[in-house]
Amino acid sequence: ENLGEIAMAVLNGRVRVLLVEDERMVPGRIDRNTGSLMHGDIADAHTDDLLDDLAEFTLKMAGEVVIVPSSRMPTKTGAAAIYRF
Repeated sequence: ENLGEIAMAVLNGRVRVLLVEDERMVPGRIDRNTGSLMHGDIADAHTDDLLDDLAEFTLKMAGEVVIVPSSRMPTKTGAAAIYRF
């Protein structure tokens, strides 16, 4: 799964559980209107964390967020989703 697919599913309320890699940051943000990802520069103080945005939107859509140690994370992207349908 890539973060773009997960973002679209989160914004459509299809993610039941979001797994987020502990201590991982992916600089950027999610456009909540389109679901598109805008990658940022970690050196920019105004850059958000895509994983944080995914977690926030998952909770707003009545999903659950689980923090997973990097050694147990099933993907290399920093996030994985369990879908409702």
